[in-house]
Parts: sequence; C-alpha cells; structure tokens
Amino acid sequence: MNIRYKLLWIDDSKDYIEATEELVEGVIISNNMFPQVVTFNTFDEFKKRELDNFDLNRFNIYDLIVIDYALSDETGETGDNIIREIRNRNIYTDVVFYSSAYEKMMAAIKNKGQLSGVYFADKLDLTTTIDAVIKKNIRREFSLANIRGILMDGTSEFDFMSKNVSLELYAKLTPEEQKEIIERANSFMMAAKKQGESNFLKLEKLYDRGAYQKFFEELMNSVYYVIQNEKRYEIMWLLVKASGLEDLFEEDFVSKYASELIKPRNELAHQKLIIGECGQKIHVLKQNSVSDKCQKNCAECNSVYDIHKCEEIRQHIFNYFKLFKELSGKII
Repeated sequence: MNIRYKLLWIDDSKDYIEATEELVEGVIISNNMFPQVVTFNTFDEFKKRELDNFDLNRFNIYDLIVIDYALSDETGETGDNIIREIRNRNIYTDVVFYSSAYEKMMAAIKNKGQLSGVYFADKLDLTTTIDAVIKKNIRREFSLANIRGILMDGTSEFDFMSKNVSLELYAKLTPEEQKEIIERANSFMMAAKKQGESNFLKLEKLYDRGAYQKFFEELMNSVYYVIQNEKRYEIMWLLVKASGLEDLFEEDFVSKYASELIKPRNELAHQKLIIGECGQKIHVLKQNSVSDKCQKNCAECNSVYDIHKCEEIRQHIFNYFKLFKELSGKII
C-alpha cells in the first residue's frame, strides 16, 4: 500500500474546509500515511478540472472522495448526482457523504436508491467516518499477502533517496572530508569483494570434489554485491554527520534501519511465502518442503510475520519516509 493518501473533497463552504482540513489530514497521518488533499468549492470547478477530458488512470489515484451532500451552487447538483456521474465513468472509489442535516440526507438517499461504496456522516463527526473508512481499506489492502510488495516498494524508494542524498552531500564536502568518505567506502567494497571471493572459493571446492548436488543448491541460493546494502546507509550516515545534520537521526540509525527493514526484506524477498492454515501468519518456504508448512499450532510456531508484525513494518516504512523527506528538504 502506498503511504501517500490522496483525498478528493468537494464542499461549497471554503470556511468549513479551512476549519476542518487540518483535522482530516491528522486522521490520515494517524494511520501512517501522508495526506494529499485536493479540494473543490463548486461542482462546475470539479467538472472542468476532473471530468472534462476525463482520464480514468489519473482519476483513480484518489483513495477517497469526500463530498457535501447538499451542494448549494447554481447548478443545483446534489452530492448523489455527482457520485452517479462518477460511477457512470467506472470509478468505484469509496465515497463519504456528509451533511449537517443527516436525517434529511439519509431520507433523500433512500428515496433515490442506494449507491455502492458510499458511507454517511454527520458534518460534526466527519473525521470519525473518514478514519473508519481508511482503516477498512488498510485492512483490505494491507493483508498478510501484500507485505512483501509493500516492503520492496518502500525500501526500494529509500535506496533511491539514500543514493541521491549521499551524492548531494558528498559533493558539498571539502576534499579532505571527501577523502575520508572514499577510504571508508573502499573498505566496504573490499570487504564485499573478500566475502564474494570466499563464496566463489566455497563453490569451487564443492565442484572440484564432485559434490554437485550441494554445489548446485549453494549456487542457486547465492547472492553477490559490490557493497552490502546496509553499508550504503552507513556511508550516508557518515556523510550526514560530516555535514552537521546528525540531529535528524538517532545515533543507532544504521543498525535500526537494518533490523527494522533490511532484515525482513531479505527474509521475504526471494522466497516462496504461504499463509498458514490458521490464516494468521506468513511462512517462508526455503524449499518445497512439507515440513516447512503450517502445522496449525500457533503456540509453537516460530514464524514472526503475523498481521501485527506487518503493521509494525508499515509504520517503520512511514517513519523512515518522513525522516528521508526531512533530510532531503535540508539539503535542497
């Protein structure tokens, strides 16, 4: 699931939006996502910007539509008419209708037929309903089955951000400071080279003595890097300290990042994952072995990847995204 949450909001009262927008954004943030709220004050404005020259792919980036049921602009449109027009364009994004006249809204909707994927709120309690819909979608999207994709997507973006930050910071150092970074980076590279040579030597010995089955298993399970991923973040950390920006980070940033995101990514990245018959945990299969599968005994199960662990990982991704975003803002 993307940690950016885009909300489309239509209400003819600018004052109400201005008074409530920060609360709505706070609800989104409390669910570990960054809010992107797009507002319109008239149906005409919304129609010109979003429905004329309609692009389904562009419109589908919205995660939620929030709309005042009783829009009072000159078109005479009400919220349900707008939603019907949207649904006719094959847009099935969840919708929150709200009104200060809640009972009147519900009666009008009932008379005109229910709309699918629509939730209702009193104007005074809008944020509670938005929170409930967001949590519903998190449970649906952020399932056990999706954890690997979420991890890979988040950490890949962090790898990209870390690389760019490191290049930017390195360019701003003095030649003497750059030399210190280069020496440390070279030591990391040489350590990776030594580890790689050790891996090659191990494989060669297996081959030379005819242990072809073991040789093939080790070969297929092997990986090789010019520099370990954790060391890339250590280089970034050195650059951050050399640039006087270490106050943004905890001192054990590298080890925490490695344990909270790199370790689970490595554990889940290239393995077969199954959800146990209990439906509560992910099992990592290193081979197609029956003994690796769920034995329906959660008390003795050593798998750590349950729904609570997955939610913890999603929160780590959100927190590191905030950190990298803040760091990037300091550099520009």
